[in-house]
Amino acid sequence: MKWPIPLILILTTLCLSQAKSPKVTSKQIKDIYQQLKALPFDENKIIPIHNWVLKKDRAVFTFKQGTFYLSQPIFGKITGAVFLGKGQFQMTPPNEIERYQVRRYLKKDSLNEEFTLAYLRFTDDTAEQLVRKFNPISGQVDRKAENFHRDISKWLLEDLGFNLHSEILARLLNATMQTEFIAILKANKKKLNFSDYLIFNYDLEAFEEVALYQYAPKSAKKSFYTLCSFDRQEEIMHGDGTDEEKDIIKVTHYNLDLELKTNGKMQVKADIFYTPQRNDLNILSFELFKKFQVDSVMASGEPLLFFKEKKEKRVTICLKQPTRAQLKDSLTVFYSGKGLESANGTFFLKDKITWYPRYGYLQPATYLLNFKIPRGWQVVAVGKEVERRRNDKYIFSRWQEEVPSMGAAFAFGKYEVSSFKLNDSFPIKVYSAKGRSEGRRKRICGDVANSFFIFQSLLGFYPYPQLNVVETHNLTSYGYPGVLFMTWLSFTRELEGVMEALRGHEVAHQWWGNLVGWKTYHDQWLSEGIAEYLGAVVAQFLLDGDRIFYQILDGWRTDLLDKGHIGVSIGLRRFGFSKRDLAQSEGLEAGPVWLGRRLGDRHPVDYYLITYQKGAYIFHMLRTIMRDYETGSDARFWNMLADFIKKYKGKRVSTADFQKVVEDHMGKDMDWFFREWVYGTEVPLYTYSYQISKNGQQYWIELIIRQEKVSPQFKMYVPISVEFENGKKQSQLVLVDGVERSYHLGPYLQPPVKFIFNDFAGVLARVRSE
Repeated sequence: MKWPIPLILILTTLCLSQAKSPKVTSKQIKDIYQQLKALPFDENKIIPIHNWVLKKDRAVFTFKQGTFYLSQPIFGKITGAVFLGKGQFQMTPPNEIERYQVRRYLKKDSLNEEFTLAYLRFTDDTAEQLVRKFNPISGQVDRKAENFHRDISKWLLEDLGFNLHSEILARLLNATMQTEFIAILKANKKKLNFSDYLIFNYDLEAFEEVALYQYAPKSAKKSFYTLCSFDRQEEIMHGDGTDEEKDIIKVTHYNLDLELKTNGKMQVKADIFYTPQRNDLNILSFELFKKFQVDSVMASGEPLLFFKEKKEKRVTICLKQPTRAQLKDSLTVFYSGKGLESANGTFFLKDKITWYPRYGYLQPATYLLNFKIPRGWQVVAVGKEVERRRNDKYIFSRWQEEVPSMGAAFAFGKYEVSSFKLNDSFPIKVYSAKGRSEGRRKRICGDVANSFFIFQSLLGFYPYPQLNVVETHNLTSYGYPGVLFMTWLSFTRELEGVMEALRGHEVAHQWWGNLVGWKTYHDQWLSEGIAEYLGAVVAQFLLDGDRIFYQILDGWRTDLLDKGHIGVSIGLRRFGFSKRDLAQSEGLEAGPVWLGRRLGDRHPVDYYLITYQKGAYIFHMLRTIMRDYETGSDARFWNMLADFIKKYKGKRVSTADFQKVVEDHMGKDMDWFFREWVYGTEVPLYTYSYQISKNGQQYWIELIIRQEKVSPQFKMYVPISVEFENGKKQSQLVLVDGVERSYHLGPYLQPPVKFIFNDFAGVLARVRSE
């Protein structure tokens, strides 16, 4: 195969610095930044090299033979170098989940790649090591070094929105952040399957310090893939790391003043209130939509220096004084741009996450949003509208969210509105585009109200004062505190069971996702899986009971195990995807639920299939295992969910947190279940046969179950049921483990007329009878 672009690897390594932040002026910082961008090379620092080995956690870089060209010192520090010659990169991930992902992309467990060019950026002692070990000489710098610096800096910025220079700047000037080493390597062979670039990252400031990516510069399709990501060796050895606190600041509150215009432009003043977690920080970086232009940044009435390049996805801010840990502070960012997209007289955010400056991974914060909009228009946002006034030209609307939330959003348009009150006190409003029928809005309002009643009775406490439902022109829906942004499809058609489940899913996020958040991308399945499952429960309650519910479950099973159903294409099935929809899907082979967003790197639909559908089925299997089969009660399952909400409300949770609550309510270890279904990809094939025998007045069933397509230690509790002539039904769980197992079931006092294996669709499995 001909590869259009050479192989590249990026290595980032960080070491803790104990020095105090240097005192620098804004002019000095600006000069440093410009020098980092230019990276002039030093003609007196050319180093011939032979067999230098550099180890970073599980990665080994061997510079076999060639020449290093060092950059000139910047702020007293050499921060870059280029190597031309022969080198080798080797790495093997530490666990089977990550090795599986490398095999998924590269068809091999380990990497062993040769390179001929290495571009290095660092703030550690790499240059000093080179100078001590090898003797520099004077000479002419190869033009390849300068060209590669220019090209890779441009590619990273344009494709990924990543500013390499501001990254180095922060590590130079923030004394209590880790130093950084970056190596970009160009291979002399093109052996990778999907792109010509690999990015290896070793970052002690990251949630997972070691990561390997694929990168395809200037690709018209997705250009960035995660091959593997894991904790560094030291943390794995000591059994810690995933719960480490890495945030250097905590943002606690936002005041957002927004002027919204009918051409899609918005002008924003964002007051950010934060608490530093470390001393001596001079530089802070916030994620911000790449199409926004930052006009100015202020703190304590003084302007601050900032950097945000064109297409960059963050703004880097230079503080006047170094931070003091736990001393609260604030700053204000003024920015503008076309951040809204429109349809049917309504506007919604182009980027619902970084439309305002964000730090960290979904940090909970409170919000005050002040909108200025043209008369005749409406705005709906998170929280509650606490003030509204107007003049001849504008409406001023203030919304407040007092419960810490992982995010905020709004919609803006000319809406038609229907209202409904629960218990004469709790208001629900539905905002639709012009021309939608009153009946449709009332239908949506009814489904939302019923979902609210169901979940409040099952899950308990609801902290928000109202619930608004707003039509958006997206194909997807989103739930924020006190507001649901619902796809236009829900306002234009009714498909029995589908829309009830969709509306129930989004209402469920008021508890799962807003009231209780998720800690990392590995844990997002908790929010999406339970919301998907509760959506099916809503359809079960509102329609004809089990029929719709089990059709939804069968849709999930068919999508996951058979990659869709042809009946969806011709209108014979309403739940799930068609074969055509999933033609490119990897299905369960994309990886375990625990991989979260990474599941959709190659095919976005796989993220939905596994995070939503398999995640939902995991909750159904837990419900099946926790059921009292003598009474048919699911109280233990629902009590477990309510207890989880009560225990963790206002917090972000991990999969381990959820497992602990499940084990508390089960009264036994459930590690086997989470290992198989959350961290694993296997699905069993059960083949069963049975015979009914009579001994006196008693009846017995001799059952044989063979388990295939899973590892020898795989086990699962499978529900079986026996129906009798009088219409009664007796159910129980049987433990299936090993390759084959026999069961002597009974005695039954009446003759069985029907035997049901895997009743209640209790296990995600393939089943056949003999």
